[in-house]
Amino acid sequence: RIGANFPVAYSPETLASYRHHSNNISSRFLSTCQNIKDIKKVIETIQNYLPADIRAESKRISTKHFAVYFTKNAQKIYRKKGDAKLALKQAHAALMLQANKRTIISLITLYIKIIVGYRGNKYNF
Repeated sequence: RIGANFPVAYSPETLASYRHHSNNISSRFLSTCQNIKDIKKVIETIQNYLPADIRAESKRISTKHFAVYFTKNAQKIYRKKGDAKLALKQAHAALMLQANKRTIISLITLYIKIIVGYRGNKYNF
C-alpha cells in the first residue's frame, strides 16, 4: 500500500532475516494446500489497496509468480521427501491458482518423475 501511494527506495542490504529449515511447514498444512489458499486470499485482499488501474495486472503477475513457486515447491517435496501424493496435491493446487505454461510443464514433469521413480540423484533408481 505504501509503495502504491508514495515514493520508495530499494536497498540491497539485509535488514531482516529469518531462520528457515525443512520443518517450518507441517505436512498437514501442505496436504490441505492451506499455504496456497492463504496466498490466494492475500492476493485478493491486496487488490483493495491498489490503484484501480493496476489491480488486474498485479493480480495476474502475483498469481503467476506464486503458481510457479508452488509447482517448484511440489518438485522439491517429491525430491527431498519422496512423498508423491503430497507433491501432486501441491502441484494441482498451484495449477488451479493459475494454469500457465510453466505450471503445466512442471506438473507433467512431476508425473513423469513419479512414474519412473526419479527423485534427482543417482541412488533413487
